[in-house]
Amino acid sequence: MNKWGIEDKSINEINLKEGLTEVWNIINKYRPVGPAIIKDIANFVSLNGDYTSAIILYVFPQFEGVSENKIRQFVEELKKSTIKDFSKNEEVLKNFVGDFFGISLE
Repeated sequence: MNKWGIEDKSINEINLKEGLTEVWNIINKYRPVGPAIIKDIANFVSLNGDYTSAIILYVFPQFEGVSENKIRQFVEELKKSTIKDFSKNEEVLKNFVGDFFGISLE
C-alpha cells in the first residue's frame, strides 16, 4: 500500500491493510486475481469506506464463468469475514448477484 500511496487507516473498525489481505485471500480461493484488482479495491475503500461496492465494481466482473456454487460460497465467505460491511450489506450483495449472474442466494 505504501508503493501505491494509499494510507493504511481504520475503516469500519478494521485496518485497510488487514481488510485487503482478508478480501484477497477469499477472492483467490474462487478466482485468482492479481494485485491490480486489489489496488483498485484499496483506492475505492480508502476513499469511500465501502468494501461491498468495491467487490461489486472490481471483483464480480472477474467471476464471469465461475460456477453458481462457487459464487454462492464466495458471498457466504464474505459475509462471515471480519469485514462487517459485507454482512451489513447482504441484501445489496444478493440483489447484485441475482441481477448480474441470475443466481438466487435465498
